[in-house]
Amino acid sequence: VNPALAVCFELVCSMANRTLSQATQIQLLHGFYAELHAANALDLLFPASTMTLGERLARYLGVEPGADHTLETIAPHFAMSRASLVRKLAAEGRSFRQLLTQVRMSHALTLLQQALTPLEVALACGYDSPSRFAARFKQEFGLPPHQYLRTCPSVNAQRRVNSG
Repeated sequence: VNPALAVCFELVCSMANRTLSQATQIQLLHGFYAELHAANALDLLFPASTMTLGERLARYLGVEPGADHTLETIAPHFAMSRASLVRKLAAEGRSFRQLLTQVRMSHALTLLQQALTPLEVALACGYDSPSRFAARFKQEFGLPPHQYLRTCPSVNAQRRVNSG
């Protein structure tokens, strides 16, 4: 530990025993952060997430899978440009479109199991056209939504109860 960092650490630790204004406390913390940065030790205080960018992006998209997500609207939420987001995802072997599709299709499976109609599911997953949704679903899972529904006994039973 370098001497400047030790002094800053002592000052920050002693703040609890002193009557300092909030502005002064903030300045002391900023000084401590600056010394951590200068010592290349800031990551010890604020460790990087263990989640990949793709995982963080999938989590973000999963909050509203049906929203009109674009690279231009998403990139600022990750504090990067559109080009940086594309490049970093490519380094992970992923693309924005692939992730968005995976998130939406996973959401579609959940909604279909809740006995929603394919039209309701398509709209909730960001598709304006039920036929485009069905084509994407088939591409992802190998069968269209209506055939998938036949493989879900609990959904079929619930549909019979709701219609009867």
